[in-house]
Amino acid sequence: MKKISISLACMALPVLMSAAEYYVVPGLKASGKDGSSWENALTMYDIFANDAATKKKESESIYKHGDVFYLAGGTYINSLLGGKTGGDDVRICHGYTFVGGCDPTKGPVTEWPTYPSATPTIFSGDLNENGIADEGDMCNLVCVRSGSTDGMDISHPENPEPATTFIGVDFTNSYSPAGTKDEAGAVHCTQGRIALKYCNIYGNVSDGDGSGDGVAAGIGIRGGRYEISDCNIYGNKGRQTGAGLRVTSRSASISRGVVERCYFGENEISGRYGAAIAYTSGDSQWLVNSTIVGNKAKYEGAGIAINGSNFSGTNGSGNTDERSVHIVNCTIAGNICTADPADLYKEDTNPGSWFGSQIRISADPAVEICNSIIVGAEDDGTIAKAAIMLLDEVSSDNAYLNSYGGSILGTFATTAEPKISINWLADNMDEDAPYTYATVFGDAVPAFNGGFTKTLIPRSEFLDEIGSYPLYGFEINDFVTGLVSAGHNLPFEISVDVDQNGTKRDFSDEGETAPGAYDYLAYENAGVESAVAAKNGLVAAGAYTWKTADGSVADFTVYSVTGAVVKTAKASSVNIADLAAGVYVVTDGTSTVKAIR
Repeated sequence: MKKISISLACMALPVLMSAAEYYVVPGLKASGKDGSSWENALTMYDIFANDAATKKKESESIYKHGDVFYLAGGTYINSLLGGKTGGDDVRICHGYTFVGGCDPTKGPVTEWPTYPSATPTIFSGDLNENGIADEGDMCNLVCVRSGSTDGMDISHPENPEPATTFIGVDFTNSYSPAGTKDEAGAVHCTQGRIALKYCNIYGNVSDGDGSGDGVAAGIGIRGGRYEISDCNIYGNKGRQTGAGLRVTSRSASISRGVVERCYFGENEISGRYGAAIAYTSGDSQWLVNSTIVGNKAKYEGAGIAINGSNFSGTNGSGNTDERSVHIVNCTIAGNICTADPADLYKEDTNPGSWFGSQIRISADPAVEICNSIIVGAEDDGTIAKAAIMLLDEVSSDNAYLNSYGGSILGTFATTAEPKISINWLADNMDEDAPYTYATVFGDAVPAFNGGFTKTLIPRSEFLDEIGSYPLYGFEINDFVTGLVSAGHNLPFEISVDVDQNGTKRDFSDEGETAPGAYDYLAYENAGVESAVAAKNGLVAAGAYTWKTADGSVADFTVYSVTGAVVKTAKASSVNIADLAAGVYVVTDGTSTVKAIR
């Protein structure tokens, strides 16, 4: 994984020029200090207590919009009230920036950390200290609610408040018990603005049922603006509806946001509706340069579930694309539904079918797809095993499903004759022999192939096997510009001219741009023998092995998330298969990777 240097300039964060800076260390009580140095550091208790007392009244708050908090590495269990459901004890009401992974032994912070950090900052909900998310643990690890409650739609850009931003922070071991409604999720945002960058959200569990549809385990957005970039969201479990990310709205605010350069893997729901992502409601949802692989549901969308149902322009949103989802440069593959396809349409039961193992679309959808790979683990061309499924629940004349070309797709199916506009343009599909995970990727698995987030590399022979490639010279920038010009709101800037690792895509007249989140053609066209080796010093050499790119011997050190040394090796590679499942930091003294075991 390449080392990613973070600075105010390259992050383009809305940090005010007059912003104050504070230092923060773990602690479950008031510090009595002013946060001016590591010696006088605050605790998160100080910050949560301030916002609980002053709520949204910035004039009464000690800390102001744009203030920056440097978080020391270590594990934080932040609970004012014992982790009660609803987030009151971990609420943030102002646009602060939290910078994780800082090392107090290096003195005052003059440069922001590189990520992954050797001293990671972990927000944990493990109140009962048994190492897993279960009964007795916290529901929310942070709850952002910075927007107005007077009916203002905070998703509008004229609201001047900056986002509450977390950079380089891990969120794990939160638990939402049965009966939890829509306020769940380790990271929760309701009527607020939130940005997550270089974060890991993993090992969170939700047994809540929400308003009959289940609730989030990892990230829950309920009536908020969100920007989630360069994050790994994995290993979260729920009953149904978006174990990794759930986006829904509330009466005072419609959700809107961007997920960019992220990895969703091994998220699981015991029921239906998007183990990785559930777009329940909201408008202008953009999923860009992201990998969604190996998530599991019983049926109806193991990867992504997309709902529509409202094109009325309510809540003053003023957009022409209510409930729209835009999927650009993404890899959505190998997500698995576990139900028996033979149960399809059985009377008096939920269908029990796979029903769109990668994407399930329903209820007046507005979906646009471009330059993506969407294939199932299995696909025999039948409705039950279709990679993309449209349920016949359409009543609006404004519903549509459009592909703008360049995608590699498995089977697309509907439960009845479509009543909406469906356009497939210049895509590569084969109904007689549908593309599957094995066809496109062979036995490859997601790994850190050069960026902060896991990606999946197609077989090098794949494009040769399918013949001429439909996206040759396609200008994806023009596609996005055209959407925005047509009235499709883009809530944050996105980078469609790079891949998930940040590598420049070739948009020249004679260039080729590969489908999916990982533009393997960019590396091949540059004459690079190994795409990973050309980008960084440590490369993946198997599911749990990292090696030096040139085969040289190095002094490897493996750290746990608490910063403890758990393994060393003087060799050309190091393997962590013998370690317990979890997150580790691997370094050879020059390059650093965050390793998921």
